[in-house]
Amino acid sequence: MNSPTFQDLELDNYQCPYFTPMLPNDVPDVVFHVYEQMMFRNNGVCFYLHVKDATKSQTLYSLYCLKPVQEPIKQCTLSRATEYHNVCSRVDVGGSNAAMSGGPLTITTVGTTRVDMPDRRKNWAPHRFTYGNRRFVRKGTSKRLKKMETLYEVRSESPMHGSKTGKMEDQTFERPIAWIWYKSGLEKFAIVGMTGGLDQLFQECILSSALSKRIVELHPHVTSTN
Repeated sequence: MNSPTFQDLELDNYQCPYFTPMLPNDVPDVVFHVYEQMMFRNNGVCFYLHVKDATKSQTLYSLYCLKPVQEPIKQCTLSRATEYHNVCSRVDVGGSNAAMSGGPLTITTVGTTRVDMPDRRKNWAPHRFTYGNRRFVRKGTSKRLKKMETLYEVRSESPMHGSKTGKMEDQTFERPIAWIWYKSGLEKFAIVGMTGGLDQLFQECILSSALSKRIVELHPHVTSTN
């Protein structure tokens, strides 16, 4: 594997090596195809997102959530196909979620909890989280279409001067960590690509946070004003 040695790595202000330069250059990217299934129940609608491999033949993960009648989605869970009844990642949805991901997502994987927090309560605002003491940001490519997001490692970030809404300025590595194409078909939900060399827990964190954010966006809870 073509990876740099430790002494060649770029370090942050705390002498911790950034993650992106440690990734190998000769490992193929990983691609997941995500399909949506709905099941109606007396207490609401159950949504299942089945995550398949690049051949679209093998299901690797399933993400589940319940949209209760007249209530918002409160939690999504991701399970591996071989451990279907055991949750490997749980996402608790914060805020009223009347608009797309207006609140934070609290992600718990193998006993570790992190918060996926939007810069602002806007449906196109970048989402940021910390993983392995490194900062990452997931940004949309279009405010209007909202069909693609890309995850990058953050080199530096700070509040934008004069912003009253919490907007952030940042510098990221050019090489993306992951990219998500959200589909508009009746069954095809998304295509998720990840750079080669990511560990399984990081992959599961990315899948659960991105897919949970999108399912909340597509099935919001609208509070009546009457």
